[in-house]
Amino acid sequence: MDPNTIYKTSTSRAFDEIRKRVEEKAGLEGFRVLHIHDVQTTLMEKGFSAEPTVIIEVCNAGLASEALKLDPLSALMMPCKVVIQEKEGQVTLSTLLPEGLVEGELLRSLARKVGVKLVSLMDSAASVPSCCRI
Repeated sequence: MDPNTIYKTSTSRAFDEIRKRVEEKAGLEGFRVLHIHDVQTTLMEKGFSAEPTVIIEVCNAGLASEALKLDPLSALMMPCKVVIQEKEGQVTLSTLLPEGLVEGELLRSLARKVGVKLVSLMDSAASVPSCCRI
């Protein structure tokens, strides 16, 4: 996968805290949480081991509507996903940046707006107040 289409950040916050913060902060960027997939639980139910992983699907209806008008196939990228994973005690958040997945300047410009909002959501959720940094 092209690393230019992925945004990834890490945090010292706990996995469950980050999950709640992403859900809470989504609205500040105009997103609504549509669904949460608990990948670890799903895989464990099928007999597989897995690290803590959730996929939070978010959507900004206004931007989604604009994208669909520009290109109906943009629905293939919807909703946007924020993945939270914990591996060896390290919690990371990642997403695909839509700008790198589309063609055409109008759609790319709109995708850039979505990407900025996704990055802001993730950075806001992951941030630790300066008083509390280690």
